[in-house]
Amino acid sequence: MAAYAVAFSTQNFIPAIILIGLVVLILIFVNLRLVIYYPAAWTRPFDYILLHAPARLFLLVTATLFLPLTAFIADGHDWTLPRHDLDYPWEGFAAVAVSGVLATIIAGWRRDLVWSAGTVWLLWCIGGLKPKSTPVMIAVIVFSILIPLTFMASLILHMIYGRNEGRVRLEGEETPRVPPPASRGTPNTQVGNHEVQSDVWG
Repeated sequence: MAAYAVAFSTQNFIPAIILIGLVVLILIFVNLRLVIYYPAAWTRPFDYILLHAPARLFLLVTATLFLPLTAFIADGHDWTLPRHDLDYPWEGFAAVAVSGVLATIIAGWRRDLVWSAGTVWLLWCIGGLKPKSTPVMIAVIVFSILIPLTFMASLILHMIYGRNEGRVRLEGEETPRVPPPASRGTPNTQVGNHEVQSDVWG
């Protein structure tokens, strides 16, 4: 990240794109390791606060803000003045839409509070800069509403249907059979019959 800062400040944008891309790949690997091998749990809140949340926010900022911004500047875009934002409406719309769609999928699939809240916060920061082109503002407003709604709907559905998930009987698995009660009709098969037969005495 320090090398990226040096490359960006010296206006070497192609090396800066490569470096920030490597940072994004490393952060994706770190977050996957955390999700798979060290999943967050309510019983370990400090793991979530000190490990999961910073890693997710760092990945969110680098992947959805630093990477596209560096690519756009390397392509010749200029945002030295606020009115320059109006010159690139569809590029900005594409960047906001991609980050919004990704956050919506994560909110519905993983119910990730940090990623959802962080994306909405970035959208508010982008929309707060004036003037803003119409396509960018539409994307900001739509995903600022859609991401929280998706997160809440997924959470409610998980709370409702997650408790009703029972054990599924596999194919070919037999139901245990209860043995039938012993028959009392035949004296010779009766358990505990110690009656002495008459032919024993002759």
